[in-house]
Amino acid sequence: MFLEVNKAAQTLVKTELALKYRLHISDDEQLRRFEERRADPLKRWKLTDEDWRNRERNREYEAAAEDMFARTEHDLAPWDVLAGEHKKLARVTAVETVNRRIEEGMLRWGTTVPSIEELDVSFADEVSFADRVSLTDEPPAT
Repeated sequence: MFLEVNKAAQTLVKTELALKYRLHISDDEQLRRFEERRADPLKRWKLTDEDWRNRERNREYEAAAEDMFARTEHDLAPWDVLAGEHKKLARVTAVETVNRRIEEGMLRWGTTVPSIEELDVSFADEVSFADRVSLTDEPPAT
């Protein structure tokens, strides 16, 4: 299986771009989210008995993931493991990682990466999106 993953990634990076990333959260954060969902009647449906069973096997899943990373990591399609403790920050980090990997791919293929000043965007002088995102899941104060 790992050979197939590597072959697919190598084929992609010859003409396209391969992005591989995993969001990681701690056991404590996962438990907090599970308990929060269980307590919320509107979100309870998202949590199943299988989720709880799988949680008991976290060490096995982590070992399998580490094995996968080791066997499928290479220069043209590296793995990015992103911190997922804070949902909003994780989303911003994922977008920034995708942007960075796209720029790396452009450079690899000899395409110039334009600077923000060269782009015709009206928000270029504004503060970055990451600076505006709250690190909590609470809505911004109005």
